[in-house]
Amino acid sequence: MNSPRLLIALLLLPSLARPQAVMGDAAFFRELGVLNEGVQADIKGSLVVKKNSGELAKDDAVRMVLAHLKGSGVPESYARAAFDDPAVKLYPDIPGKFKPGGNAGATPYDQYRKYFMTEDRIQAGVDFFRAHRELLAQAEQAYGVDAGILTGLLGVETAYGTRTGTYMVFSALYTITLKVPSRTDWAANELAEWLKLCYRQRIAPHSVKGSYAGAFGFFQFMPSSFNRFAVDFDGDGRISFDEWPNVVGSVANYLALAGWQRGGSLDKPAKNYYAIFAYNHSDNYVRVIVELRGEIMRRLAPAPAVPAQS
Repeated sequence: MNSPRLLIALLLLPSLARPQAVMGDAAFFRELGVLNEGVQADIKGSLVVKKNSGELAKDDAVRMVLAHLKGSGVPESYARAAFDDPAVKLYPDIPGKFKPGGNAGATPYDQYRKYFMTEDRIQAGVDFFRAHRELLAQAEQAYGVDAGILTGLLGVETAYGTRTGTYMVFSALYTITLKVPSRTDWAANELAEWLKLCYRQRIAPHSVKGSYAGAFGFFQFMPSSFNRFAVDFDGDGRISFDEWPNVVGSVANYLALAGWQRGGSLDKPAKNYYAIFAYNHSDNYVRVIVELRGEIMRRLAPAPAVPAQS
């Protein structure tokens, strides 16, 4: 983050430090923590949603999304053009990834942690912290969220921005809307949120890749997460999902609104534990972020002084 952006961010800190509360945060986090899954397929939860009688057709999806877009300012023609684009596709493997009654804690932690607590990921976290130390300190000052936790979470979600997914976001959500009856209503809403985001940010709807569930960017937000919690932390007038100032600030804002307490404990059942849990409803997920943070910070600590030889 360059110095002009730092100066802008400092000027914005009074407003940034006050997370913008929105109606129904508690209920929103209960659902969002389950569905903001990231790219790793073994981090899943279950969500009770309205069941539909079967798979839908394209016209049904269009109708549902247009209903969600009503009053949003997104032109109907814009939405219809996105559905008619030749880039739209159905992913045959996505429906099988949504298993009824999935248990996010089913994998033993010793097995789960092996995927994340690798030498490469730990060292990448150390390097990330060093490269973005000033930005992380700014986010911690503004929102009170521990810089090491921000680093650990980004390491788990996308390996510090290097693994953001292989599915086109629009088509992933479109596939879920049509082919996963238990998630149809949710996916149609997320698809509408994606079109809102693209229209406002002037992003081509079929240009961004993410997870099979539609999470995207360096922070793996769902579209509804982005529209609700993403912030312009560097003050450049644009909220990006692939530039570190906005990503770090947005994750900090999310955790702050989820109940993070500055300087609080990371142990269960402390509020900070459950703020991370809100990001993904898995005890394994929280534990590995805390453990990764601990190892990164241990390696960053100054080496003890060597006693002088007499």
